[in-house]
Amino acid sequence: MVALAPVEIERLAGRLALAVAMVDSDPETLMGEPCVKGTRVPVFDIAALAAHVGVDRAHESYPFLSVEQIELAMLFAGAYPRREAPKRTTFPRPKAPPKIVTVKHLEL
Repeated sequence: MVALAPVEIERLAGRLALAVAMVDSDPETLMGEPCVKGTRVPVFDIAALAAHVGVDRAHESYPFLSVEQIELAMLFAGAYPRREAPKRTTFPRPKAPPKIVTVKHLEL
């Protein structure tokens, strides 16, 4: 574990507050997916892109977002991981015992 100086903690807390203020989650927009405020860009998508290709390349792909918005999206995604439904585990169904069918023989 890395110990942070109180000044650094305050700085990170301030950045996190900016990140939270930058995010908007509206049920009418992308079914409530957290987006960069004023856009339809999902925060987790831009954060994943920036983590994969770097902030500068992500900015080239989304030039209408500032570098700071992309960095704040990464901070938000790290602080508030995406909530996903738990994966359903399927178990094999037990085989049903064979049905016993009786047939009556009729004499004609």
